[in-house]
Amino acid sequence: MMTLLALIALLTTLTICESRYQLVVQVADRGDLPLLRKFMSQNDFDMEKISMKHTVDDETFMHFANSMNGPSKSLEQLSRYINLDLSPYDPKSNNNDQQEQEKLQNQLLQLPFVTAAYLKSLPEDPSIVKDFAHDRDANQTPLFVENQEYLNGPGGFNVKAIHDLPGGKGENVKVIDVERGWTFDHEDLKESEGKVVHGTPVSYDDFHHGTAVTGIISGNENDFGITGIAPKSKILGSCYTEEKEKTFPNVPLSILAAAKAVDPGDIMLIEIQASGPESKVIAMEYWPDNFHALKVATESGVIVFEAAGNGDADFDSPVYSRGEKGFPEDWKNPFNRSLADSGAILVGAGSPGNSTQRLYFSNYGSAVDVQGWGDDVASIGYGDLYHGEGALYERNRYYTATFSGTSSATPCVSGCIAALQSWVKTGAVSGKKLLTPADVRSLLRRTGRAQEDPEKRIGNRPDMVQLIKALRSK
Repeated sequence: MMTLLALIALLTTLTICESRYQLVVQVADRGDLPLLRKFMSQNDFDMEKISMKHTVDDETFMHFANSMNGPSKSLEQLSRYINLDLSPYDPKSNNNDQQEQEKLQNQLLQLPFVTAAYLKSLPEDPSIVKDFAHDRDANQTPLFVENQEYLNGPGGFNVKAIHDLPGGKGENVKVIDVERGWTFDHEDLKESEGKVVHGTPVSYDDFHHGTAVTGIISGNENDFGITGIAPKSKILGSCYTEEKEKTFPNVPLSILAAAKAVDPGDIMLIEIQASGPESKVIAMEYWPDNFHALKVATESGVIVFEAAGNGDADFDSPVYSRGEKGFPEDWKNPFNRSLADSGAILVGAGSPGNSTQRLYFSNYGSAVDVQGWGDDVASIGYGDLYHGEGALYERNRYYTATFSGTSSATPCVSGCIAALQSWVKTGAVSGKKLLTPADVRSLLRRTGRAQEDPEKRIGNRPDMVQLIKALRSK
C-alpha cells in the first residue's frame, strides 16, 4: 500500500509540474493562414516539420454556423485560431522547445495580422492515482455495488430516488467524455453503445482514466461489477489527440466535435486540466481558445461539466485576472463570471462519505459550482480492486476502488444530471421538456448538501431527492 509520504509526493508531482507547451495563434481573419505560412517560410523554419492549421476545420465551423443561423461571437473568435506545432507531437517525450516557441511568439506578436499568440500548457488527466493492485481471479466478476457508497444517502447522491422514476436510469440521454482514451469494450459497458466519435487515443495506457469516468456514469446494471449512476445512458468519447497526424492536442476541436455528436440537453464532460499561473493545474476554460469552444457547446444547448482541477488553486486570486503573454486584448478572466462565462459547470472535489469538506488538492473559488466525491470512488478500469483471470491481459475486466481527484468528482455530478435529464424528457415536469445548461447550474447551486467549509468554495453536493423535489415544485 502506498505510504502517506509517497502519496503526498505523487500529488505534488500532479499539481505543480514542469509543463510542455504548444503555440496557439489568433489572426485577424480566418483567411490569413497563408500570410502566416509565408512568414514562417521567409524566416527559415523547416516547413516539412511544422504543422500549421486552423484549430477548427471548415466542416465543423459551418456545422455550428448553420445550426446557430450564423456564427456566434465565440464561434467567430475561435474560427481565427491556428495551432502552430514546431515539431511532430510525441506524448512520451519530455523534450520542451519552449525557448524556440517564446522566440517565435515574440516575432508573431509584431505582425499586423496576428491578434494573439500564446503558449498553452498541454492537457493532462485531473486524477489522483493510487496503485493498490490485487490479483483476484474468478470465472465471473464479483458484484462490487457495495463498494459504491456514493450511490446511496446520506453520504452519497441518493441515486435510488431517480432510478425509481420513469426514464431515471439515463435511457433518454447521451453522455460524451472529452479526454485521451477509453475501454469501450469493457464487460460493464456492453450495453452502453460506447464509441469514439473524434480523435485517436495515442496509447493503451491512456485508457484507464476515461474508462473509470465512463463507468461511474454508465456502468451497466447487471449481476456483476459496478452499476453507473445513469446505467442506461449512451456513452461516447471525443479524444483530443490524433496519433496518425502526430499533431499536438487540439482541445477546442475535440470539444466542438463532442458537441456536434450529441443533442441539446445531452451531457459533456471535460476531463482535462493543464498547468496555469504559478504552475498550478487549473480548469481548461482559462485559455481563450478553450473558453470559446466551451461557449459554443453550451450555446448549442449541451450541458458541460468541467473538472475544476487538482492544483489547490484559488480561482478568485488576482493572478487569474492578468492573463498570459499574448492573450487577445479582449480576453476576460472566465473565473470572474461577471466578466466572462463559458456556460460550463465547474466541479470541485469533496470528501467521500458524510463529510462535504473540500479535499485539499481541489481548486476552489466563487466560480466552482458543485462538488462530487473526490476520493475512493469505485468504478471500472485500473485494476486495483479486481482484474479478472488474465491479470495484466484482461483490461476489459479491470475494476478500481480508488478513483480520485476532480476526475472522479465530475462524473459523479454528470451522472446525476444525466439521470435527471432523462426523467425530465419523459414529460414528468410540468412546463419543462428539457433542462438547459443555465437550469442545471442554478439547480446545483441552490440544492444539495451544503459544503462544511465554505470559505474555500467548491459548492454543494448534489442530492437526487432535493433535485427531484425542486423540479416538481415548479
